[in-house]
Amino acid sequence: MATADVLALYEQSLSDSCHDEHELICEHHEDWCLRDRTDAEIVSAKHHEREFGTYSTLKQLLDDGGVLHLFDRWFALQRSPLCRVVTTSALSSDAEKFDTACAHFKRQTGDVLDFGPHAELMAKLVMEVKKRRATKKTNSATGAGADPAQDPATFAAFMRVLRLDHSQPFRDDLRYSSAERYAVPLAQRLGKPNAADAIWTAVLSVVRERMRAAGPTPRAALPLVLGAADEDGYDARSLTLGEVRVIVEVAITNTAGLAPLPKPVRTSRVAVKMAAGGCYETTISRAERLRLQFKTYWRTVGSGPGRATQQQRIGNVLHQIAEDETIRVATDDGPWGQALWSSVQKRMDALETTPKARGLDADLLMGGVAELANNCLVWFSDGFNADEVAQRLAEEASS
Repeated sequence: MATADVLALYEQSLSDSCHDEHELICEHHEDWCLRDRTDAEIVSAKHHEREFGTYSTLKQLLDDGGVLHLFDRWFALQRSPLCRVVTTSALSSDAEKFDTACAHFKRQTGDVLDFGPHAELMAKLVMEVKKRRATKKTNSATGAGADPAQDPATFAAFMRVLRLDHSQPFRDDLRYSSAERYAVPLAQRLGKPNAADAIWTAVLSVVRERMRAAGPTPRAALPLVLGAADEDGYDARSLTLGEVRVIVEVAITNTAGLAPLPKPVRTSRVAVKMAAGGCYETTISRAERLRLQFKTYWRTVGSGPGRATQQQRIGNVLHQIAEDETIRVATDDGPWGQALWSSVQKRMDALETTPKARGLDADLLMGGVAELANNCLVWFSDGFNADEVAQRLAEEASS
């Protein structure tokens, strides 16, 4: 997402020279910071898996969303930077009301902010902050004195410069769609539509390098206002817009060398069904590997009626669990594959130490579930002809 920000700044600079001074600073105050000569924005990135759901309470927003920590950084930086939370989760209930209140404060121009219809929410917010602070040794952003976060007017001033960039794509979704989402518009504007993948790959690799360059600083926890350029290691963690221009030019002239590796084509029934169910690529790969381990296990434990009966009993237990979890997680809103796999994994972790597991560990049990799916006894979406889809994918891969 930091790379997406960098490309957005570059695209803006093509028509607005005031963006020439922009710079990305990685792992500085927050996950990253964007700044020019006069302004700075500190950004906190919060990735949650799909099972997390939405931010619905103020407690979730303050803790899991990192809003209270971001407030402390803002206040320590003399209330000067803009602030942003980039997160995969959506907003609902009180968290959505919080976002609406932020927009309400942004529309005001005076120094004294009118709470308007959000007075009750602000009172509730202060109570939540008090609960959070009660569990910490310090009682304020600075470690002593009155806690500015418990002052509604101060927190409203923070909300005025805060943006909740919510409902962003998950990591596994971005793995194969990031260039399309963030680099295609820039590549088209540069008149090089075929260079989108190369541009994304090149800029991402440099941003990742800058992120990993973060380390301890001589000043320890002492705040560094607006990215002091004399900080040790600063150059290794910063990326200027001028550098980005060079990176993009190199990418455009070397599109073949920077092209991403092709996505593996998986044509087993379980892979086809899990893909249709919206499972991550890594999840599908693990399912196929565990399925092979499960089959190998039964080939090595001997033969005869006893083994067959034991395998049937294990299969019956796994099928029942998969059926129960499918009923629990399946929805009419779309595929439920990833949610099903995660919930079944929890059941297998619990089953592992019971007599019903018959000595199999959780990984082998998950391999058994994958084998059931490969035999069309477990589904991760509405049913379809898996063999037909597998055959089509194989033909497309070989053409």
